[in-house]
Amino acid sequence: LMEHINLFWSRLNIPTLLQACKDNLHWKETVFLYTHYDQYDNAADTMIQHSPTCWDHEQFKGVIVRVSNTEVFYRAINFYLREHPLFLSELLIELSPKLDHKRVVQTIRLSRQLPLIQQYLLHVQRDNISVVNEAV
Repeated sequence: LMEHINLFWSRLNIPTLLQACKDNLHWKETVFLYTHYDQYDNAADTMIQHSPTCWDHEQFKGVIVRVSNTEVFYRAINFYLREHPLFLSELLIELSPKLDHKRVVQTIRLSRQLPLIQQYLLHVQRDNISVVNEAV
C-alpha cells in the first residue's frame, strides 16, 4: 500500500484514502497522506497516538516544525518525556523559536527531568529568561 501511495499520491483522492487508512489501521500511510495534504497537526497527533508503528524521530521533527497549533508542541514534549527522553533536548532546540520557554521549564520541572534538557536550556539562555536561568 505504501509503495502505491508513494507513487500515485498526487492522483489519489486523499480524504477518502485517509479515512480508509485510518479504518484499517495503516498509520504510516495515514501520516504520509496527512503530510502531503498539509495537515501537519493531524500527522503529528497520529504519530504520537500510534508511535509503535509510525513514529520516526527525523520525520517527526520535520512535521512538528510545520504544525500551526502550539498545543501540539506541548503534547509532543510530554510524548517525548514518556517515550523518547533522550531525543527531547534535540526536539526542543528545533522548536525553540516557537515555544514558551517558561512553560517548557515548568513542564519538565514537574516531571523532575531537568538534566535531560540541559542542552536546550543552554541554547535558550541567551534570551535571558529568569526561569531558564534558574533551571540552568
